[in-house]
Amino acid sequence: MNASNGKHTFALHWAETLHPIMFKNVKADSKIVTDAYRSYNGLSANYNHVTIKHTDGNYITIGDDHTNTIEGFWSLLKRGIIGIYHNVSTYQLIAMSLAIVITLVNPKTL
Repeated sequence: MNASNGKHTFALHWAETLHPIMFKNVKADSKIVTDAYRSYNGLSANYNHVTIKHTDGNYITIGDDHTNTIEGFWSLLKRGIIGIYHNVSTYQLIAMSLAIVITLVNPKTL
């Protein structure tokens, strides 16, 4: 990582990793809602990319576009691992993820 411009180098590194994974697994023209992190730059060439710029105090754009649901998902998953389980297998991680998704999609299932 370049000490004088570490953030930029880091962001480019993650873009090189992230973009091929997205192109392989996410259908072209899908709607993608992200924060303004630089690694997401360029996604609009293949996707309907909506950017939420949190640094400007923007958390919801026109309509229902926001990043709150995915941020809530990661928060629940991290709290489950750190606070309860500490270590999980791949199988347990998948099971925990599915349980959180089901809860977020339909909270009445609890």
